[in-house]
Amino acid sequence: RRHRETLVPPLSALAPANGSASASGADAANASSEPQVSACSLAEASVRERESARVEARLLGSAGLHVALVIRDLLVYGSLDPFSFDRMKRQRRAKLAKQNSSVTEDEVCLALVDSSTRTNKAFDEMAELAEPASYEEETLLMYFWPCSFLVFVAYVAEGVVWPWARLVKKSCSD
Repeated sequence: RRHRETLVPPLSALAPANGSASASGADAANASSEPQVSACSLAEASVRERESARVEARLLGSAGLHVALVIRDLLVYGSLDPFSFDRMKRQRRAKLAKQNSSVTEDEVCLALVDSSTRTNKAFDEMAELAEPASYEEETLLMYFWPCSFLVFVAYVAEGVVWPWARLVKKSCSD
């Protein structure tokens, strides 16, 4: 949608990895009239747009869910910014290095662009099976268990702790 429209030119506008022009004169003329973009600048733009789309989608839900997802990111990825371009590039390089010992910078960047256009298949399957919750349902479910826990704590405090504290106070004053 809006995020895809703001990206730099498509993959076909990428400059050759070695920076050389093509052999044919017609291709060279066409290449000079189109803006040339490096694979890594396209990857950086796509990573930024993907992160922006993720945050905006999270903000469509309740504030509590957004905070819970930020905390989840911190616990799972160990960072408040787990989807930065440098971090994702390092992760993609390590993943590609397992498959192929010599990985070029352009291969890493093009893999990032490719991955930013795909969604998580497991999440897609789960989302298709589940009925989407409305904002009200999501908010109710988000706060139901914490509020129930607080009510339980108040009940225990009133029924057990306060009478015990009164007994202790009374026995100390005697």
